Amino acid sequence: MMRTAILAAAVTAAFASPALAVSSVSATMSDFSVTLFDLTPGDASAPSIVWSNGPNNVDIVTINAFDSGASNEQVVWQSGIVLWDSISGSASTSLSQASTSITPGSSADPASGAVLRVSGSAQGATIAGQYSNFQATATVQGFGQPFTLSANTLALFSARAVGSVTTSVGLQPVFGDTSGDEFAEARFTLGVSSPQNSVVNGVWTQYSSGETLDIVALYTSVFNTTTNQIDYAGESKTLSGLLSGAYINSSDAPKDGNLILDVTAFGRSSVAAVPEPETYAMLLVGLGALGFIARRRRTAV
Repeated sequence: MMRTAILAAAVTAAFASPALAVSSVSATMSDFSVTLFDLTPGDASAPSIVWSNGPNNVDIVTINAFDSGASNEQVVWQSGIVLWDSISGSASTSLSQASTSITPGSSADPASGAVLRVSGSAQGATIAGQYSNFQATATVQGFGQPFTLSANTLALFSARAVGSVTTSVGLQPVFGDTSGDEFAEARFTLGVSSPQNSVVNGVWTQYSSGETLDIVALYTSVFNTTTNQIDYAGESKTLSGLLSGAYINSSDAPKDGNLILDVTAFGRSSVAAVPEPETYAMLLVGLGALGFIARRRRTAV
């Protein structure tokens, strides 16, 4: 009886579906701030920055979740009414989901302390060649000169970026290719620039400054000396850093500028590990043993 139970448990475990691949991303840009420096401290004017609204100065969130097996896709696009508006959105399918939000600072100063968040996850399909993916983006987009900087002023823009990315399977070669791949990525961008309103030698000129941080999880690989094959596994990574950009107005008149803050999450998961031929052989042996024991029990009766 005990032997039968052990064989039955082994067969059941062998038949159990392998764990599905899962990729996930969580990313936040926070503590946005602007520090002003007076380039002519001897004058009577204090440095200042004034935010403005316009058709090209808005908060935008875009979310996409896709499942190839069910041919199911959900896309969400939302735009705020004004710059530094509070906005959020989410999308999901049976295998993937993503969400994003933009939260302004105080009502008196919505820019200072603004927070951009994105997250998402994708679960591997159960049929070879199928997959799910996601993308989530939060953007403060100011291409219509969203701020005006006072004369003789240096502005230092900064924000903190924190993100984590994870894959569970990483890479599982299927039928000789890499259709079982996974990836997870988080990208942060802070940029400031001047309007294209000056010409030097017939060429439009534009001053720009900023940074982009990026973190990607793919897979790890280790050579297995027992099987003489490469074993693949997922990986997890984290990022914590400071983004910054400078904008200088060395003139005696106020100067307009552009701003972009962007956080984006990407992810994809494909089919989980496919049972090896040895696994099928073990299944057959186990089933044969169970059948043999069953026949012996009937004969004994």
